[in-house]
Amino acid sequence: MGERTDNTRLRAAGVEDLGEVARCTRAFNAIEGITIADDVLEAALLQLLGDASLGVVFLVETDRVIGHAVVTYGYDLEWGGRDAYLTEFLIDDHKRGRGIGTRVLQLLADEVRQRDVRALHLEVRADNPALQLYERAGFVRSTRLSMTLRLTV
Repeated sequence: MGERTDNTRLRAAGVEDLGEVARCTRAFNAIEGITIADDVLEAALLQLLGDASLGVVFLVETDRVIGHAVVTYGYDLEWGGRDAYLTEFLIDDHKRGRGIGTRVLQLLADEVRQRDVRALHLEVRADNPALQLYERAGFVRSTRLSMTLRLTV
């Protein structure tokens, strides 16, 4: 039988949590094949952790930190105000498949609603097993294509 998920909680991380957030982000980046220099990553994390207008990093906790969710804010008239992207979501390997991800997405929706977020977006690779998790949580596939113009090296 799977682990109970009712003790799973989210905690907004602060600058003092940089080490734990960096650990989670590095694990996420390894899975996603994202390369970023440690000093650049840590500077960006410090900026995000120190400026609530940019977004929020949630640490996923049970008896200890088992993952994180990074939400960054935008603003779009289509949604009538603030929207956000779930830019990173990671549950540690040994805790996956137990309903924790589903519970975290429920908690996350409540947290961002309280921050006046009207739409939560995410991007996921078509071959990512988490795609089914996101669809069960109510995310729907957009008919739009995501495109990026990289502005820095």
